[in-house]
Amino acid sequence: MCRKHLGNYNVCFAMPRSLPKPAWIEAHENHARFPDNYFSYPFGYNSLLMSSRFYQYFSNADYILIHQLDCLVLRDELGLWLVKEFDYVGAPWFDDYLSPGQKQWTVGNGGFSLRKVSSALKVLNLPIRRGELYPIPMPGHPQPAGRAWLVANIRRRLRQHLRLWTVEDELANCSENEDRFWSFVAPRLFSGFRIPEPELALRFAFETQPRECWAKTGGDLPFGCHAWSKVDREFWEDVLLREGSEHARGITRDLFLMDRAMRKPPPEVGAAGVEEGCAGVGSETTVPFPRQPFSKA
Repeated sequence: MCRKHLGNYNVCFAMPRSLPKPAWIEAHENHARFPDNYFSYPFGYNSLLMSSRFYQYFSNADYILIHQLDCLVLRDELGLWLVKEFDYVGAPWFDDYLSPGQKQWTVGNGGFSLRKVSSALKVLNLPIRRGELYPIPMPGHPQPAGRAWLVANIRRRLRQHLRLWTVEDELANCSENEDRFWSFVAPRLFSGFRIPEPELALRFAFETQPRECWAKTGGDLPFGCHAWSKVDREFWEDVLLREGSEHARGITRDLFLMDRAMRKPPPEVGAAGVEEGCAGVGSETTVPFPRQPFSKA
């Protein structure tokens, strides 16, 4: 559905360097290769989306739309969101953050998210004191060993001594999901980092509790959604089959019926190297280019 609704934008698939180019990538579509270690979940993927290497690759674009394999694009409203000039937009999270029964909305999930490339690079390159954000590695965060540890430690000490320590360096100790960093930490570091209010972000995407999201929009569907096959799949089946496009009523109906009959995970989750919607092998990034055409392969 991404190709159907966003066919006028450039598409780039992020994938490991060692993976041969899949046959399903069409001739006019691009693919970006990154080191294989970035495609382990969760630490590799989160590190990639919090690295200047990733955003620098798309530096000739004003914005990138992250579209993981378990997302749906329901209509072409990308242009409407580009002109709002937010730095980060994702589906609101909905949970009992304050106290049981008292629910709080926050923005937002990164699986289907719009990001301003220059703002991401600005945040990652901000100078900062070592240990200001993450003084020690967070629990469970993998650390280098042996010679790799020695090289990493020398590099850290040298950058600290030369006062070159940045937010990206500090993220070496971070094991949080990358969307939590962009939602909660980035706005604190950079006062001009703009994220929409949850009520507005509902028009961009749904993820958690789609029925409550749908009720809050008065029955209007958003631009897209994330984790449709994982979070209240029955809701999305009903929506797509009842109100969806011809694609949803036809091809998607066949996929639903086949999946139910065979009792297998949905196609997005079953893709090689992809677990529960992480942007692993063959992750899809839709990239609009207001500045100049995209030419990297």
